[in-house]
Amino acid sequence: MSNSQSRKLPEEVKHFIIVKKQENVKPKLIIEEVQNRYQRTIVHSTINRLWMKFQRTGSTQDLPRSGRPQALNEREERVIVRNLLTIPGTSIKSIALDRARAGQPGSRRTIARTARRNKLIPRTSNRGKEITGRNIIKRLAWAKIMRLWTVLEWRFIVFTDETLLYPKRTKGRVIWYRQSSLPRHEEEPDLRLKGVKVWGFISYTGNRGLVKFEETMNAANYKDLLDNHLREAVPQEEDPAYELVFMQDGAKYHSANDVINHLRQRVDVLSWPPQSPDLNIMENIWAALQQELWVRRNQLRNAGDVWAAAREIFNNFTLMSIRNLYESLPNRINKVIRAKGRRINT
Repeated sequence: MSNSQSRKLPEEVKHFIIVKKQENVKPKLIIEEVQNRYQRTIVHSTINRLWMKFQRTGSTQDLPRSGRPQALNEREERVIVRNLLTIPGTSIKSIALDRARAGQPGSRRTIARTARRNKLIPRTSNRGKEITGRNIIKRLAWAKIMRLWTVLEWRFIVFTDETLLYPKRTKGRVIWYRQSSLPRHEEEPDLRLKGVKVWGFISYTGNRGLVKFEETMNAANYKDLLDNHLREAVPQEEDPAYELVFMQDGAKYHSANDVINHLRQRVDVLSWPPQSPDLNIMENIWAALQQELWVRRNQLRNAGDVWAAAREIFNNFTLMSIRNLYESLPNRINKVIRAKGRRINT
């Protein structure tokens, strides 16, 4: 207990003093009784101030102190708590930004205090493997080369990737819980059992595709997939000025000599830095798709249901949402440079 707290009289002692004053007990006797009964030492001025306050206000409660008023009222706090608990992905930052745009009070610190006061706990998944020192240098060097690219250059890139699709909370997506109702992870079934392996691509024009495959991916199987679907992803253009460029990440079977030679005979291939899923906008597509599968998880009984739902969700991505991802690329490059090659949030 701090010194300031120890000097503050409990309400029980205050009430006792007022009762004695009303009974016209002398201050000297009140001091002695308080000392004997509550082991508290008081002085005449304390009794006088307490009695004057009681006569003026009819209460012994401490008056509100002057200072900055509370930024949020009770109703606003309830709305913030409800949004944190019911809207997946809502963060302290997003609420503070929304309130600032609406001209309403509520800084990040204020929102954070509100969450703590209401015993809300955030949960997020891991961000993934840390980037090795050598790859940090390669990412930074690549970003410095690409920093001059605008959306005009990026719109010629066809982004591709493979993943295992299954109902899953999106990485980094904040989910808030009350402290008393934190989920037990073991109660959630392993939904990867319903997963489907897919290869997908997107382009600035809105051309897109999603292909399911069963076998374990290796260089030979990847070549077969490209033979069957590369022209869907990178169609021949009559205008040579609109020649599309193929993007793939640094997976081992992507960088196999046979695959690289096979690809370069047919399309231009974009150089890509290692350990850079944060720069591949297909990862954002997968995250949004898996989050929607998570929302529908109770309706998905098997891998066939997951595949059907995944195709529906994938085909419903709007052209605007895809182009917004392309338009984020110059900013991502600058973020990598500011982070000196380390992982960035996207």
